[in-house]
Amino acid sequence: MRKENLSSIEELFKKYTMKLNKENTQTISEPNFVQKNKDLTQANTKILKNEKKDQIKTLSFYIDIEKIRSYNVKEIELIWKACHTQNDYSLCGLIPSQKFEIMEKNAKKYNMFILPINHTQEYKVKGEFARPHTFLYYYTDLSSDKNIVLMSGELEKNRGITMNDLRIIIFQIEIFFSATEGNQENQLRLELLEKFNNGKDFNISTLINECDKLI
Repeated sequence: MRKENLSSIEELFKKYTMKLNKENTQTISEPNFVQKNKDLTQANTKILKNEKKDQIKTLSFYIDIEKIRSYNVKEIELIWKACHTQNDYSLCGLIPSQKFEIMEKNAKKYNMFILPINHTQEYKVKGEFARPHTFLYYYTDLSSDKNIVLMSGELEKNRGITMNDLRIIIFQIEIFFSATEGNQENQLRLELLEKFNNGKDFNISTLINECDKLI
């Protein structure tokens, strides 16, 4: 991750929007952009923390949690996205707490799943012993008072996986694990989760067809 001197949240906002326009892509669960706020111009860079090299990153790796509680959701969104603009191999997003609770419940019930992406060369050679290429973090620190969960996705370099693959992975995880009973599409996704975990009647073609609809 590259270090850069950013004097204010407004500068972070400008840098983020310029980067977004350049990439011309959408992030998962992408909310509306945060408006500039004059109240954010004083000493806001203090909320961004110094870089660490911990493999498992807590939310405090990125931000001062107590300080960020004083901001509203849109302001938190801006700060969260600004934290990730300096890393070309990361994506982030905000998930409503209620939606994440469904995802967490389904993930505990169905703790294994498969998603159709191109196999990397390493996977073709080493199979299940291939090194992981993607790390996803879900932070619930602000769930109770802000009703949001912060998501961060990071891609390991030189694993044969692209940023577009990462976007697809995050999107598919969100769609499948947030499924609830009530309509035909959600029911099919829940059935795929259940059948894969039970090892009975799972049809990979059905999964691929369902994922194709999401692209």
